[in-house]
Amino acid sequence: MTNKRSILILDGNLKDGCRVCLEMDTDGDGQLKMFGNLPPNPKLARLLETHWQEKYRQIEAPYRIKPEKIEYDGSLVRQCQKSARELSARFNDWLKSPSFQNINLRLRAELSRDDDVRVMVCTGDRDLQKLPWHRWDFFDRYAKAEVALSLPEFDKPLPSPPSSATVRILAILGHDEGIEVEADRSLLENLPHAEVEFLVQPQLLTVHDRLWEESWDILFFAGHSQTEGDRGRIYINPTDSLTIDQLEFGLRQAVARGLQLAIFNSCDGLGLAGQLSNLRIPHMVVMRELVPDRVAQAFLQYFLTAFAGGKPFYLAIRQARERLQGLEDKFPCASWLPVIFQHPDRIPPTWDELWQLEEELPPPTRKSLSLQRILALGTVATIAVLGMRSLGGLQRWEWGAYDFLMRQRPAEGIDPRILVVEATEEDVNRYGFPLPDGVLAEAIERLQVREPRVIALDIFRDRPVEPGYAQLQRLWAQPNLIALCGIGQADDPNNPGIAPPPEVPENRQGYSDIWVDDDGVLRRHVLFLHSDYTDACGTPYSLAGLAALQYLESESIVPNTVDRDRMQLGKAIFQPLSANAGAYRNLDDRGFQVLLNYRADAPQTVRISQVLEGSIDPNLVRDRIVLIGVTAPVSNATDYFLTPHSVGEWPQEKVAGVLVQAQAMSQILSATLDDRPLLQTWGDWGDGIWIWGWAVAGGIIAGGSRRRWVWGVGTGMAIGLLSGACWGLFVAGIWVPWVPAGLALVATGGGAMTWEEFENSRSHVRDGENYEENENFT
Repeated sequence: MTNKRSILILDGNLKDGCRVCLEMDTDGDGQLKMFGNLPPNPKLARLLETHWQEKYRQIEAPYRIKPEKIEYDGSLVRQCQKSARELSARFNDWLKSPSFQNINLRLRAELSRDDDVRVMVCTGDRDLQKLPWHRWDFFDRYAKAEVALSLPEFDKPLPSPPSSATVRILAILGHDEGIEVEADRSLLENLPHAEVEFLVQPQLLTVHDRLWEESWDILFFAGHSQTEGDRGRIYINPTDSLTIDQLEFGLRQAVARGLQLAIFNSCDGLGLAGQLSNLRIPHMVVMRELVPDRVAQAFLQYFLTAFAGGKPFYLAIRQARERLQGLEDKFPCASWLPVIFQHPDRIPPTWDELWQLEEELPPPTRKSLSLQRILALGTVATIAVLGMRSLGGLQRWEWGAYDFLMRQRPAEGIDPRILVVEATEEDVNRYGFPLPDGVLAEAIERLQVREPRVIALDIFRDRPVEPGYAQLQRLWAQPNLIALCGIGQADDPNNPGIAPPPEVPENRQGYSDIWVDDDGVLRRHVLFLHSDYTDACGTPYSLAGLAALQYLESESIVPNTVDRDRMQLGKAIFQPLSANAGAYRNLDDRGFQVLLNYRADAPQTVRISQVLEGSIDPNLVRDRIVLIGVTAPVSNATDYFLTPHSVGEWPQEKVAGVLVQAQAMSQILSATLDDRPLLQTWGDWGDGIWIWGWAVAGGIIAGGSRRRWVWGVGTGMAIGLLSGACWGLFVAGIWVPWVPAGLALVATGGGAMTWEEFENSRSHVRDGENYEENENFT
């Protein structure tokens, strides 16, 4: 992001046309200069005059007034609003003239959306100054751009003065009949680092004396004012008014002493601004036309809050001006009134630059933290983060990071070895629920003809569902057909589980039980589980695990026990999760659980009605695992689950259990046959070293940063690098701590920065004391 200045010098007027010169800063400190034209537009000139004189002034009184004293005519307000829209449209049409497009397009080409842009329109023609330049569609594209006015001829600016310890403001509160300048006073009194002197309805001599005798950063005026021809007039008390000519020498003295900004929060200030520019006042804020009291107060509040709060001058004006749009239901064109008038060669100061005093002490000796202190801080931060992690304080954050990484992995496509035959809501309405045994039997018979390797039925059949029980009973003898059962709860005698069909042997039974995490998201799968009690479902195999093993058996791949805990299939090594694996704390680690390595793409599906009608491609079935289940939202809510992919959607939609079983099958097959990584963790020691390394990196960044903003940028880049490393390792199959490492990095860096600043401030104080002693001795 850069700060760029663009100057449009307009020579001419609306009726006769304008020759336009563009001067602008370019990258590399170069300067661009080009020429164009804006054609005569008498209609726009008439519309401009009609809008301000006949539409706008019919609503507003000829000075700052209280809105309570206006008797609004709704039709006049609407007419003014309509006139404003028409004026904006005609104005933009004029700027789209072919003779101006070389400037228009080049200006946009040279700028980035993130640039801070100062667009200055230099013209002495009052009509051109009153045009709504802020409504140019150029400013819709550049959110950090604002327009200012300037005269086409200007003297070289005076050099910028040194900052003072406070922002010194001379506030003239002039004639206030019918308006509330006390609201302006209250805003000025509460500015940070400001010293304000108020002249309330003063005499001319008093104003002169204060301009001559003191140095001021800001000159402020609130009260009645107007433009007479080309000259501005302000009313300083009920009986006296004056023009800028009558303050010429005092203002020149103030500028020479460092006056940076003049704010005239009063009516019709373009005449004032033109005269003040001739006195080389660097920056001014005036009102284009008559301004209602409420609008003036709101603008001052919005602008001072933003400017004193740290926003750049141009952006503070733009923000304050645009916020006035909220008043335009009663005060049309309120956001058109404030305008900057400035010297083109001066860069507006920030609020901090106005008050921060340059110290005349010798540069203090900067001390950087030693490596031992950085290592110590990193160790302390790591221990603190690991302590929070061991208590489960970071578990949900880490789960969220896990889900985010899962969603960011590159898409792999569907697994071509698995087909899901789903019973949708339309199917259930057609065949009934539960699906009759006859429907399932016919579907299985039609699938078997197409030679699948395995058929797994993810539908409980512990009791007959007529009609068709006898037909389905005969099919259970087929060796590639797997039935479903449900595991009971050892501590709940009322939940003995759900039995498989009585005709199915144990080696063709698989359970579908799934355990979700405490936040309701399914991230794990239980491949094998040996129960220590007798229940209706005694198989040690999950439905997904058994189906995958039978598929692999036809590839001559059988499971081997590597050691007590791990299992090998082909080249893939499966290792069960421990109770404290990764972010988990006190995990119920019964059985052989693995992290479920989801594919981004859902499994391939066909409807059971398509199978029964014989309308599916035989190649979708041949040599595949076919999984039959219900996806219609009719069964128990526990058959639907949130996954890392579905929690990233809005609204969040749960996934049917049969689709989760397909994901688990795909994980086993892909790891065994395709070398697709299984998700693993490094264990406590590996995670601890990883977190400690990033904590030390945060300390090193802080130790090499001379300013907090430099540390902030460096820390942001380090967090970006950490995020990329976590993502890359996750794609490779390793889940490393992202949130704990980031916390340790920031905590160590913040601690190191604070420690270093404290040490250097002590050193600075000592250097200053020594400097003062030497000066006194001299």
